[in-house]
Amino acid sequence: MKFLSLVAVVALAATVSADCETCKVGVNAILDYLGSNSEVTEEAAIVKDACCPALDDPEGCGTGVDTWWPAIVNALQASDNIADIACAALDPSCIVTKAWDCDTCKARLDDLLNVATGDAQTAALLAYLKGPAFCDDASVSPDAAVCGDFVDALAPCAIDSLVAVVQAEPDRFCNEIFQLC
Repeated sequence: MKFLSLVAVVALAATVSADCETCKVGVNAILDYLGSNSEVTEEAAIVKDACCPALDDPEGCGTGVDTWWPAIVNALQASDNIADIACAALDPSCIVTKAWDCDTCKARLDDLLNVATGDAQTAALLAYLKGPAFCDDASVSPDAAVCGDFVDALAPCAIDSLVAVVQAEPDRFCNEIFQLC
């Protein structure tokens, strides 16, 4: 799940047709999967275990993850641009020559995870979360600066941790999301 990729993770196992609709359907299927209650709970546990111990206030970090992780996932799911960004990152021309099967799913998942962990994508995700979709939304956090500091401190580690989980089990994710492996 590497969060994020979440945004980026979000984009994970997509395949692409000439008009990119298949890719967008795949990305949205991943977002739906990552947004399910059981996955959000698992993601939050991974992030807390992997990231909070290294921060100055591990207990506060855990509280922040418990408080904000579901809202972060909701903000990513609500974006109209995630699928477009993910599919363009996979293949700017949105053309694929392979059949959508287990091997292709795993390869595309790996491609997307690699894109998701890039500096530009991480910076874009941080900016997105610190903006109106999350931190600047008063219903999410009454203090946008505190929220922004939390996102800056946690998101890079969260992305790396969740991506590592997906990379360790690509068959599982391709099977659970697309029933392929």
